[in-house]
Amino acid sequence: MMMMKKIAKLLNCFVFIAATVAIMGVFYEGMSLEWYSIVAVFIIIMDFSFIVATVLNLFCYGKNKVLLSFNIFSCVMILIAIVMKVMDIEYPIITLVLWYFYIWFYYGAMLSKDVWTKHMASHR
Repeated sequence: MMMMKKIAKLLNCFVFIAATVAIMGVFYEGMSLEWYSIVAVFIIIMDFSFIVATVLNLFCYGKNKVLLSFNIFSCVMILIAIVMKVMDIEYPIITLVLWYFYIWFYYGAMLSKDVWTKHMASHR
């Protein structure tokens, strides 16, 4: 179980970095008014790592009620996105903005929590 938690923490860090890079890419596309195919790769990496991290976090942090509720919410979001994609349902662009920033804020908060916990433990 400890090994899975270490892997989950590394994956959570990776998801945060992937979300940051994807958001930067989308922002750059918007500023330059050009489409760059590498940004689509960043987005796909972010999305798939988010899905894997959510499933792994469900198993690792199932006893923590706050993290469990966020992971269940993430699973619901993922399922809704998959259904919309499969059924070819059009969605407003703002949902992508909310998707990117939810991933960025959530995994950033998890990363910050880990760093803060280590920092406080080292000062005791």
